[in-house]
Amino acid sequence: MEVDQEVDQRELDQPTRTPRKAREPPMPEARSRQAVGESWEDFMRRRELKNAERLARETPLDRERRVNREREASKGAAPGKKGGDVFRWLKAGKYMLRKRVPKKQVDDIWERYRYQQRRFDSFRNEWDLCRQFAPNAPRDKDDYEPGVQEDAKCSSDSEDEDFEQEKDDDTPYVEDVVPPDAREIPEHATRTSVDVVEGNAVPDFEEDVRRKLENVTQSVASELLANESLVQVMQHRYGFSWNNVPYTLAHQIPLHNDEYETQWRENWTLNKRGMGHADSEVNATDEEMRQMDCLILALYSCQGNEAVIPAQIWDLNDDNHNPLRANTNPNFTIELHQHEEYDWDPDHTKLAKSSFAVYVFMPATQGDKPVTEQRNWFLALTDATTALECLRRRDVTDTESMCEMLVKKGARFNTVTANTPWNEKELLVEKATTTDDNADGLGWRPKGYKPDGLDYLVYENKIRDFLMDSSRARAALMKGGIVWRLAMEFIREDGLKSVLEGPSDRVSQSIFSTCRGKTASDNAPERFAWWDDSLTNKEMDLICGTYKIYTGYGEQHATISWWPKANVWETSGLNLGYWTPTAEKWFLRRLTRLRNGTEQATERAKATKPWKKSVKYDGRTKDLVQCNRSLAERFIETWFDH
Repeated sequence: MEVDQEVDQRELDQPTRTPRKAREPPMPEARSRQAVGESWEDFMRRRELKNAERLARETPLDRERRVNREREASKGAAPGKKGGDVFRWLKAGKYMLRKRVPKKQVDDIWERYRYQQRRFDSFRNEWDLCRQFAPNAPRDKDDYEPGVQEDAKCSSDSEDEDFEQEKDDDTPYVEDVVPPDAREIPEHATRTSVDVVEGNAVPDFEEDVRRKLENVTQSVASELLANESLVQVMQHRYGFSWNNVPYTLAHQIPLHNDEYETQWRENWTLNKRGMGHADSEVNATDEEMRQMDCLILALYSCQGNEAVIPAQIWDLNDDNHNPLRANTNPNFTIELHQHEEYDWDPDHTKLAKSSFAVYVFMPATQGDKPVTEQRNWFLALTDATTALECLRRRDVTDTESMCEMLVKKGARFNTVTANTPWNEKELLVEKATTTDDNADGLGWRPKGYKPDGLDYLVYENKIRDFLMDSSRARAALMKGGIVWRLAMEFIREDGLKSVLEGPSDRVSQSIFSTCRGKTASDNAPERFAWWDDSLTNKEMDLICGTYKIYTGYGEQHATISWWPKANVWETSGLNLGYWTPTAEKWFLRRLTRLRNGTEQATERAKATKPWKKSVKYDGRTKDLVQCNRSLAERFIETWFDH
């Protein structure tokens, strides 16, 4: 009751709004190919003209594939998870919007439309569902639903009522509902009223959330994180290997010898900051710290020229006293694969192919006896720096221990299982054609909405429930970066164990499609499909606490989040390929303020641009990471030449 009184008062305090122009059409969904304000009739006519052009230049092989798709579509069954995309035409005011139906909802939505209300495009292998295709279509024999009168009809006069019923039916799936227009949710809408719109309101909502989370103020995951010294980091990630013979870079960098000797401590302090260890105590002699400082300065200044880095302090040089090439972890061997994937160009007119290296760790052999491990999955990495760290860690003897080490460091990795070698390119375009870019995160909010402390507690409660699913939990823990750290905060130790159990039985698509070798080749004798649990963009946005806020101009919206989104973190100065003490200090400070409600209003949920500025940190960090990674990639490539 108190909440209702507060809403009434806020309504009185709100200024009168100027309504949006009535004729302004809403923005179509990305990748729907619908033009602004385009009706379904105009869309279909335009598509028919495009298809006529395609038909004129169709090859015999393309025609055979298209006819097969038409034959399959004529059966009237809903496309499966690997079938074509399904689009649904929904009303938005006086306009119609073409919205993609998420794969998990296709079976349910499909049955709500008659046979005549479904249209198949065999050229693009996609379906369109729209009641206005056949407003008076008779009910199919198999479409009878208990409690529905046989003479019920879908007429154009009842379209609005029917659409409202569809919205009520679909509210659990936010991505399937045309987001309400900004003018339909008043600016003074409160958390409770918005949650009612989304179907999430519960009695005594605020009291229930506060009672569940009132004792959660401090991080409970810090003790689970890796606790490595800076010396160990220098050895494992940067290849520091010194034989106690003093060395100086004075003749290779623009500093005089005496100047270097007087300034090395200042340089070392700056370099520690760039490595994410600004406040770390270093248990080493002054001379050893000087040599580590030499290596970091050389990495900064080498610009990819490995000859600049002295052999006396770097194990990737074969002249080092303890070269990595002769001292790798004997328990593993690496298979170098090239992953190929297709992604849409900016105009969404064609797929462009790209590739990157995947490092698959296999159990090694000792003499004639193989090292057998009871599993059907392998460790896979896409970061060459982390791959070399695994090769340097001679103390790690098996795959489970290696995965446990990586998950505690916050490094990105996967536990992959290999499918039967696949030779069809459909596997390569699978992810590109099924990616869900309509990430709603924590949902939509009206113009001017500013999440507060209670919103944050609700977000934490939701993430805990979300990560109770073991397949999601293990995918988040292997993601690295900010997604990993948030997952560590909300997952208990049994969640960590799920990572070591390998891919779950809920894996539905491959994450890598590779050919073995240094370069990707269309003529490769065989391709491999590697499968593992993964997160969608929507799920990562949810973990990072993302809202979509209307701007007041149709469906235009801004995105704000409690934590930097995964793609923002990837390019930040706090991301060094693993979770550093500096990143942990930043995370704990912000977490404590958010939980205590002491974070300033402007620093609560922030948009992408402010987040990029917030986590920029040391601008030199990205240069250090990139140089170290490129040298690692080159070393692994040359390794396979020997």
